[in-house]
Amino acid sequence: MLLTGSRDKKLVRWELYAKPDETTEEMGKPIHSYHGHSHFIQNVTLTSDSKHALSSSWDKTIRLWDLVHDKAFKPFQGHLRDVLAVAIASDSKRIISAGRDNSLKLWTVSGECKHTVEQAHDKWISCI
Repeated sequence: MLLTGSRDKKLVRWELYAKPDETTEEMGKPIHSYHGHSHFIQNVTLTSDSKHALSSSWDKTIRLWDLVHDKAFKPFQGHLRDVLAVAIASDSKRIISAGRDNSLKLWTVSGECKHTVEQAHDKWISCI
């Protein structure tokens, strides 16, 4: 499986082939599109079991997606500007996000912001 995010404001889950299709040379095909962000998707990450994904967006939110049931949970709101990066702990219980507001935020999987580090950098935080 491959998951992509784009400036078209959607995530796409792909099925990857074991080897390229001999007639078309395609490496895979899109299986499902996920909609919910109102601006560009900047970053996407999968949980260790690949059952859920997180996306960050220029709409100032993070979204948690259920890839098994093809649905989104409520958006995580709290950043003041575009959210450029999101990561999840290996135990899938803590989420960290960062963005153009120069802050880092620690979240629960239910979307509760537990801690914020203001001005963690002098400029945007572009990756975690």
